[in-house]
Amino acid sequence: MTQHLVSPAVAQLARHCGVALQYESFWHEQVAVPEAVLRRALVAMGVDPDGAPAPVERAGLPPIRVATQGRPGQVRWPAEDDRTVGWTLSSDEAPHVVVHRGSAARNGAQHVADLPAGLEPGYWRLTADGDHARYCLLVVAPQRCWVPDALLQGLRWWGCTVQLYALRSERNWGIGDFGDLRRLVETAARRGASFIGLSPLHALFPHCPAAASPYSPSSRHALNPLYLDVPALVDGSGCDAAVRLVRSAPFQARLQSLREPELVAYPGVAAAKEQVLRLLWRHFEQHDLAGGSSRGEAFRRFARERRETLGRHALFEALQEHLHAADPGVWGWPAWPGAWRDPEGAAVRAFEREHPSAVQYRLWLQWLAELQLESAQRHARQCGMGLGLYCDLAVGANEGGAEAWEQPQLYAVGMHAGAPPDPLNVLGQDWGLPPVKPMALEAARCRPFIEILRANMRHAGALRLDHVMSLMRLFWTGPEGGTYVRYPLDLLLGILALESHRHRCLVIGEDLGNVAPQMREAIHERALVSYRPLLFERTPDGDFKPPQQWPAQAMAVVSTHDLPTLRGFWLGQDIEIAGRLQLYPDEATRQSQVAERARDRARLLVALQHEALLPAGVGIQPAAMPDATPAFVDAVHALLARTPCWLVGVQLEDVSGQLLQVNVPGTTEERFPNWRRKLALSVDELDGDPRFASLAAALRAGRGAASGRPPVQCRHTGESPAA
Repeated sequence: MTQHLVSPAVAQLARHCGVALQYESFWHEQVAVPEAVLRRALVAMGVDPDGAPAPVERAGLPPIRVATQGRPGQVRWPAEDDRTVGWTLSSDEAPHVVVHRGSAARNGAQHVADLPAGLEPGYWRLTADGDHARYCLLVVAPQRCWVPDALLQGLRWWGCTVQLYALRSERNWGIGDFGDLRRLVETAARRGASFIGLSPLHALFPHCPAAASPYSPSSRHALNPLYLDVPALVDGSGCDAAVRLVRSAPFQARLQSLREPELVAYPGVAAAKEQVLRLLWRHFEQHDLAGGSSRGEAFRRFARERRETLGRHALFEALQEHLHAADPGVWGWPAWPGAWRDPEGAAVRAFEREHPSAVQYRLWLQWLAELQLESAQRHARQCGMGLGLYCDLAVGANEGGAEAWEQPQLYAVGMHAGAPPDPLNVLGQDWGLPPVKPMALEAARCRPFIEILRANMRHAGALRLDHVMSLMRLFWTGPEGGTYVRYPLDLLLGILALESHRHRCLVIGEDLGNVAPQMREAIHERALVSYRPLLFERTPDGDFKPPQQWPAQAMAVVSTHDLPTLRGFWLGQDIEIAGRLQLYPDEATRQSQVAERARDRARLLVALQHEALLPAGVGIQPAAMPDATPAFVDAVHALLARTPCWLVGVQLEDVSGQLLQVNVPGTTEERFPNWRRKLALSVDELDGDPRFASLAAALRAGRGAASGRPPVQCRHTGESPAA
């Protein structure tokens, strides 16, 4: 390990703030962190690295604590004197209704409140000496996240994973939408699937639709309106102007030109949808809001209930639209005039009063998107799916977006979240996302985390947490290098378990990369579903694990959106792309990857042979199979289906034999068309495609009776997804 001299004062501050002075690499080497990295991390947290040492404990009640349901619990805080302190407990929803009173005597240097037995799971407020302004939010949480009884009883499910934008159809406007999602649900359910896995649906940047990465969103509280099924909205609107425009020959030709390309033309799609949605909004304003219809009242109720979350997001989007129209260089709130950067400032409040329609329009889009997403999930459950939709939560938000603008004090500006070097990214990763400050999160009583979970679990049967290790630690990186920063794992897991039960939502943790043993244990103990790509499931000598060695509490997949498709893996397309884009540090590394891939092809064929799954006429010599055939794709998924894993997911890209992967980490859109490629098959073609039928049959056979039910007959209801 290279030694770096770190001053004792900086080291003490770093330890207090949870900033690692050294860490273990993916290859189990100890990496010492330079003082410059520690200083940058402390400054990003708002801590002066040359200031006085931080106090060991703050005075008064802690802002938040977690207790486990059914276990004795205590809340402790520093004692200021020897007196006994009276305390009360009330529900967070009704803070002035006291449900329990107690007294906390001094114990050493602390006051200790013994919590009453039998507290129900939920959020409670503990107040000392009647000071309701300074309370401790007590989270009483189940020990484990929610898991469907069917899985606990031994059933095993499979489903499809897809990027929603990639869905093709003859009715969409050049991008997959919530209407296409309903049709995919029907097709997959008929074949026996229990879920549809989706990449994040988070709101991006309407002023710059070409910024398409779902993992760099403006806000994780809000949905991306580009996924709206606009044809369904037009059909049910009663808006003659919108109907005439959409039915016109020029507009239909425009839509056809958006459907045909292999890549999503985001600016063109956004312009077409925006033109029609503006017409529909004016009609809604004049007839439903002004006329007091039931739909108008439903929207008003939604606006009241979501004022503090989606209402602020809508305000951000209206402000960004206004400022970007005047100056196209305004890319996000850091480029706004100073007076507009404060969400509570006079300039922002004046804009909200003076432009009510612009703000309401953005909130109306969120209302419609939620209605359509909720309708898709309800439809999936009606079609017999055990989980229905499985959604995805990005690990962070873009520094120029709504989420960072609403709570700038929460983010460590000056550093980015990322990952240290590993076999897939030998240079390390910088995701361009400002990390959350752990102390600021606790000071806010973790309410931002609670609200984000609620927003993303509301209409999902399962939620995948991207880079789940961020619940324990996150790699902060900057110009001088990076290090890990510690987060309150037990607290965040308690909140996650509570919200999981409240929403009856299974939690999947994407645990790829440098995973600490403590995090592995927590995933297992808290009933998170581990995310297991076949490409990484190896024995110590590098062979692919046989099915019986896979864990049960897991989701088995062949690959992910950041990795090659099955066909791309077989043909080494990812290696060829990485070489072309100069993603390897040197030519020797590229050549070693080529040689290792040849060995991996042989290893995969041997693994199939051991399970008697080799396609007819194929031996264990890779040269015997120059391309990945549909029979080979079936065999690989049959291998996954034999594992005890609770879930098996199949990428629709692998059904159609797609060569290129969805996203190449470490590249920009100028270098590789990330998050743009459409599926080769349309949703309607998928239903009758023999490759999908054969693959689904292989999955059903491998899952056996554990699929939980026979394929169902689920027909399109004709119901508007906006109803």
